[in-house]
Amino acid sequence: MQILFHDLHLPLPLPDGSVAIVIGMDVLHRHDLPDFVGELLRVVRADGGPLFPHVHLANAEPVPYFKRGGHLQTGHDYEQQISGLTRIGDRRTFVFSEPDLFHLNTSAPAGMGQPPTSTPDYNALIAVLPPAWAGHPLVPFRAHEEPDWIRNCVLLNNLVTIDYTSGLVQCLPGRSDGMVGHLLERHPVYDALIRPSDGYVLSETALCFLYWAARQLTVAEIAGRLNQSVESLRPLVTDLARRDLIQLVPVSAPGARLQHYLSFQTYEGTPARQTLPDLWQRAVALHGDRSAVVSLEDDSTFSYDEADQIISRIRSALTHDGLRPGDRVLLVTPFHAESLLLSWACWQNGLVVVPVSPDLSVSALDAIARLVRPSLVVTVANGTPVSATMVPVIWLDMDTDAELPLTVRWFADWAGEDQLPVEVVHGTPDDVAAILFTSGSTGQPKGVP
Repeated sequence: MQILFHDLHLPLPLPDGSVAIVIGMDVLHRHDLPDFVGELLRVVRADGGPLFPHVHLANAEPVPYFKRGGHLQTGHDYEQQISGLTRIGDRRTFVFSEPDLFHLNTSAPAGMGQPPTSTPDYNALIAVLPPAWAGHPLVPFRAHEEPDWIRNCVLLNNLVTIDYTSGLVQCLPGRSDGMVGHLLERHPVYDALIRPSDGYVLSETALCFLYWAARQLTVAEIAGRLNQSVESLRPLVTDLARRDLIQLVPVSAPGARLQHYLSFQTYEGTPARQTLPDLWQRAVALHGDRSAVVSLEDDSTFSYDEADQIISRIRSALTHDGLRPGDRVLLVTPFHAESLLLSWACWQNGLVVVPVSPDLSVSALDAIARLVRPSLVVTVANGTPVSATMVPVIWLDMDTDAELPLTVRWFADWAGEDQLPVEVVHGTPDDVAAILFTSGSTGQPKGVP
């Protein structure tokens, strides 16, 4: 690919007939028509032509009329002027209503012919087409109805916010004012399309689909993540696309990541870099001084930067104790700020966290310990002992007067020792991060990685 930056008021530094197609978005009404279009016709091949989406017209609709920038003319004037250019050859000029094309593409039945070229509307697509093109009717293009739809990436609509807890869709929250609201007022056909989805509640499957879509996966890849067939997802994809909550686009994953960045101003890494260590490092970079952890015991708060410093010390202690990627750490603790930070430290070292309830019986804990063979046990003072293992034991710093056994260390002492920093183990998305055990109410607890 070659990218050329050039002043469009000057002749193009391209040979005659060297360009297959020209797409001039929002430019035709901003230039002197004979020179500008004549120069484009010079560089385009005989079997190609220029397309000009979003041309401002002088027509008085919609009502009330609003002023638009550029050299305003009617569609009929454009057609006459372009048709009179010497370089046009046997091409024909078409002036299509932008709202008509929008309705054709969003709601017209498949195979429906082109809308009329006479338009009272305020914007148009002007096409200068060779005979081979002019002889075919316009038909809708909806990527989710194409044969290769499953290979398309999925783009999310940045005018919509989604609450992944409730599934609630909100259109334009905080964005209906300013420039976005100003543009929507001038494009009522799109405003009418997106507004009905405000307040719509997405299904659990839809939320999972959109989660993976934000990571630039194709429909086929998302189906694999959801363990569903692509055909079972077609009704869902069709509904989301018709609401314009998503768009299927035939672009590469890097292209989808770039579009996502332009829309949301956040960069999503490749799937190989979408692991827990990468997510934590990204959170620290984006939200360093914001609150990350609030302890319910004393209302103490740790920012992302402060939490990351503690995690770094824990990671050094884990490495100093000889734990290596893939080793298991058994957490027999209630929910606690230290156990949370320890979990993130384990994931950044490539370790597997095995959290279990401290209320389990001795026999259940012993069975779990024999199964996972932990390299470290973290528990609380006077908690249920884990007798089936001879590995190091750490007690969390709970408010207790319990006497510390000789073989046990307090968490603060253990994590507070000066150690050398260690490199983050990024791993892969398929690496096991945790093993979760059932309660064992109907038998021995079962572990699920």
